[in-house]
Amino acid sequence: MLALAAACAVLFALLALQETPFSGRTGVAPVDTGEIANTISLFNKIYTDILVSDGVPAHLNAMPASKQIRHELFRQIGFLRDHGLILIMDMADMRVISINSPAANIVEAVTFEEWNYLYQELGTRKLARSIKGMGQGFRYTLINSPEGWKIADIQPEDMEVDPDESFKF
Repeated sequence: MLALAAACAVLFALLALQETPFSGRTGVAPVDTGEIANTISLFNKIYTDILVSDGVPAHLNAMPASKQIRHELFRQIGFLRDHGLILIMDMADMRVISINSPAANIVEAVTFEEWNYLYQELGTRKLARSIKGMGQGFRYTLINSPEGWKIADIQPEDMEVDPDESFKF
């Protein structure tokens, strides 16, 4: 039993030494940070396009996201429709804070994003709420599939914001 515990401790220590923030486990090719950032940007562009169009899925098949994420988008649109609203969003800035690969074909990317948004009335497109801005951290989990990287999960991420950084929203 003691020998097994010692062997596990050595194995975990070796694995910890071999991992780097951008390469993941040993034997996994380095992650292309530009490709990950572009995937997140494309996702957000298509996401906002579908929101602005009140659910017209013209680019849905090009959205680099899991089926679960796509379904969540249409649940959000349904909620907005039930309240007679359309959400208009525009990304002012996105900064990639970190990218790591905890396992083969899986990447976690933390971003800080600045958004402008407003609500319009569903039927008339008249302004329902004035324009607002926000800055928020997000943790994206991406999975590499034969079609490329796809977003499998998005969670808000608490982070400190540098007060010297100028917000664009």
